[in-house]
Order: sequence, then C-alpha cells, then structure tokens
Amino acid sequence: FMASPNITYDPLKATLFIVPTFVGTLWSYTELLHMNDQDKGKMFRRATKPYVPHLSASTSRQHLFLSSLDRAVAPKSLRYITAGSMWANFGPRFCPGDFIIPPANPNPFYSTVQPLNTSRDIWILYTGGSSDRPYREVFVRYLQRKQQIVRGRNRSIWIDAGRNLSFGDSHSSLQARSVLCPILPGHSPYTKRLFDVVQAGCIPVVLEFPSHRPEPSWWAGNAVFGHGYRPLWSDMVPFVGLFPWQEIVLALPWQSVCNDTFMDLLLAVPQAQLRVRQERMAAVRHLLRYDLTGTQPDAFTALLRQGTE
Repeated sequence: FMASPNITYDPLKATLFIVPTFVGTLWSYTELLHMNDQDKGKMFRRATKPYVPHLSASTSRQHLFLSSLDRAVAPKSLRYITAGSMWANFGPRFCPGDFIIPPANPNPFYSTVQPLNTSRDIWILYTGGSSDRPYREVFVRYLQRKQQIVRGRNRSIWIDAGRNLSFGDSHSSLQARSVLCPILPGHSPYTKRLFDVVQAGCIPVVLEFPSHRPEPSWWAGNAVFGHGYRPLWSDMVPFVGLFPWQEIVLALPWQSVCNDTFMDLLLAVPQAQLRVRQERMAAVRHLLRYDLTGTQPDAFTALLRQGTE
C-alpha cells in the first residue's frame, strides 16, 4: 500500500484520509462507555490530533478512522463531525457505514504464508480460558466427556482450557496440527483466536445463537451489552461478501451441545468436505493478514476495496 502511486502527502489532492486512532485496548471498552464526555474528548483529541488537521463536517466523508474500538469512543461534542466518516474496528458493526477489520498479529507464524497441510493428527483442538465464561465451561465439560468416545474412532480431542499450555507445544503449532478448532463466545463478539486458526489452516467451528433476526449470531451476549443483544454473525466478521466465511467456517447450533448431538454432527461431515474447506481457506486467508512486504493483496487492501465500493 505504501508503495502505491496513488498515495499523496498533499491534502489538496487527497480524496481519502487514513486516520490511525488508538485510544485504548479492547478490554477498556466498558470503561470508555462510562467515561464522561469531557475526558473522552481529551483522550480522543490527543489520539487523533496529529492526523486530522483537515477534518471538518464537509470533509468527514473522506476520512477513514482505524481503531481497535467503534465510533462510540468519539466524544459527543465531535460526533457531528465524525458522523459522516468511515470507521474501521474489530467489531461488531453498529452503524451501516462502519467496517470490521482483522487484528494485526506480530507473531511470524500468523503474519506469513503457511503451506497447505491436510495431514493433521489432532481432530479437535480447543484452547482458551473458561473461567467466568459459562458457555465455555459447559462446552469444555462436554468435550471432556467425549474424548474417550472419539478416541475409539481414531480421533483425538486436545483441550487446554487454561492460560498455560500443558502439551509442551505452542498454540500455533497445535493449531497447525489440528483439523477443527472450536471458537467459543467470550466477553466480546470479537475474538482474535478466530483469525489465528484460519492462518494456521484449522477449520473454525462456531456455535450459533438466536439473534433478533432470522440470521444467527456467533456470540452469546453478556451483562455489559445486555444478554438480549446478539449481533448478526455478518456484523461480527470482516469483509463479508469478499471473504467466503460460510464456505470455511462450520457453524452448529448451541442447542446441539445441550442435546448431545454436536459431536455426531461433526462426525457426519465427510472428509472430502473438510478438505475442500481447508483448500478454500488456504486460498483466501491472505485477506485476513497484513502483508508488510507489500507483495500481495491483504487485509488493508480488502478494507480499501470495501470502502471504495
């Protein structure tokens, strides 16, 4: 992108202004929601001051804010200016003009092209904390009950439900050895693990929950957003329509865990179909990665493509 001949440092020639906006980490979202507008305004101005000398109500539509959080971080006193701007964040999408982007990952394993590997010795790999996350706790107990059953069918389930690996191996290398990687809902609709397993070539398995529309959600809700709020899955992931999520992700209803059919549904998926998902994932996962070498289309070019469309 930086080598593009379309980049200009002359604001009079620019048609799009890219504004990096780091105002806090993902975990500070609750704090930001309860921050008074004056303090929020100081923080927002401090974060954006070097980048927005040309922001005004008339040029707002030419500004693309890149942020770890959504436009709620902008103080009310500035929302009349930023209302027409484009906003890219980790999700979920609350406004039609917003875009969801994948997180950048400094780990070389996830940020470089990995070869397609369909010879994997772990059938299901679950990693992630389960404390204070009731849906994860129920799911981990379910997997533990099924470990012996699938072992008898020459399948293996590896579980690391804590913060520390017990296998003497890294998450990335385990993901690269695994066929299916369940992604369970956490405190936020966003989860970095979804993007990690895609780069590792492990097929994401998500659980569907009812939403306010016929389209399901991949998130269970929580007390901060309200247990009744569940964004549509298409408002939780980036580049819908460009990245073929439904051709890659295996989505099963949460009820299948409750009524003990989840494992049967996974066992019923033909190996040929899993292979197709792996190959499709390998062909398009560069769209969820930031290519610092600038040698191929990546997540940032996908963002610009959606923005211009």
